[in-house]
Amino acid sequence: MKKLILGTLLLAIAGCSSTPTPDAAPESDEMIAAKKKAGYECKREKVTGSRVSHKVCTTQAQRDERREQDQEALRRMGVGSGVSSSGGN
Repeated sequence: MKKLILGTLLLAIAGCSSTPTPDAAPESDEMIAAKKKAGYECKREKVTGSRVSHKVCTTQAQRDERREQDQEALRRMGVGSGVSSSGGN
């Protein structure tokens, strides 16, 4: 009986994982043009400590803002400033 239940469960899980997810409604030409104009781009990013990656979609403005924030954080930490804390002796 356990084998029957386990086999049924495994088939159900395998069936669910192979079922394609329905896509959202097709995008209009205007939406596609707006995304292209905004520099809309999607990419897969790996999650630290995991083998699973996730999809991240951003506009060019969002990527530029993130780059500026990252550079500011590096400036505050003193990374890349060419200043050495060893004193040079």
